[in-house]
Amino acid sequence: RLWIPLAIICPVRFVPPGGFNVLGACDVARAHIWALEDGELGKRYPVTGENISLQEYVTIVNRASGCSLIPKLIPARALHWTARGRVFDAYVARLLCRSNYIEADSSYPPVRQPLYEVVDETVRWFKTYSPLIRSQALLRYIWKKYV
Repeated sequence: RLWIPLAIICPVRFVPPGGFNVLGACDVARAHIWALEDGELGKRYPVTGENISLQEYVTIVNRASGCSLIPKLIPARALHWTARGRVFDAYVARLLCRSNYIEADSSYPPVRQPLYEVVDETVRWFKTYSPLIRSQALLRYIWKKYV
């Protein structure tokens, strides 16, 4: 959740080796509307996004923030060694090092907004509305939530 404000303040240089499935909020809303209008009662519809490594995702975030830096991978062993605290513990370190991908035969609705557009919109939103892009506000947030 903090990759974008961090990249706006300073390009993110290092990331864990894992990955995840990412989808924009507009696509989630579009899928809900599609299910209400065209779906069958009681049927489940998987709503999936794009499987992407953290390195690829943060590269897109860095570019949207104005820097074309490709982050280097933090070795999993180093990440596990530093995992201390209430929020960043061994469980979170393992999760960040895994490829948390979703394999779905189909996703509804099938057309999605490209990830780079989602990230560009999100960066613009943060730059316009979020106090987290100021380093002191971000530090206070991290301290309050994670330390």
